[in-house]
Amino acid sequence: ENYLNHLRNNPNNLSFWFPKIKDVTGFGIPETTVIPVPDEVIPAFCLEQDGDEEKVARFVHESVMPIVDAMYGLPFIKNGCCSKKFDFKACCPDDAKEETILKCIKDIQYDALCWKNSAGLSEIVIRERILSPEGTPAIYNGMPLNPEFRLFYDFDQNIPLYVVNYWDRDYCQEAISRNAKDGEAYEKRYPSLLQEYCRAVPYVF
Repeated sequence: ENYLNHLRNNPNNLSFWFPKIKDVTGFGIPETTVIPVPDEVIPAFCLEQDGDEEKVARFVHESVMPIVDAMYGLPFIKNGCCSKKFDFKACCPDDAKEETILKCIKDIQYDALCWKNSAGLSEIVIRERILSPEGTPAIYNGMPLNPEFRLFYDFDQNIPLYVVNYWDRDYCQEAISRNAKDGEAYEKRYPSLLQEYCRAVPYVF
């Protein structure tokens, strides 16, 4: 019980912080649904006991698929804290079939169990996927290299503090270039990413 409470009360869970920022004016927010995972299903993601597969599959069928089926387009899938976005097809699959969604959720939760200290296990998040222009270079098994920045905001004073280019060369070039194909795509796209970032920043301030 203490373990489950610890998972549910993690301030990094999307259910904790997202309601606080979703109505900030000036930003388009993708359609987002947080689905709590029942207590008996959380340990089933270990897939170690008889019946675990069935528990997880039933949860996905009954609680997740109605949200996916009602959504326009394909979903972006994560748990409360993590998404496996560095293996992009694991969170943004090519179809929305139930067996595909089930596999994605099991992969994300298994990754959380193995590498993320069980972070986010208590909720599944289904988000609207924002489509990219055709031909956008991609890395990480399908992640489109769209302009992206992180805004740090002081909610007490209600002012933006600073903005960071997510794709900053000094920050991420080395890691991306460990895969030669990804590195080539990044180098091709970087000049326009930087240009679009510089064009967007003045609108924040």
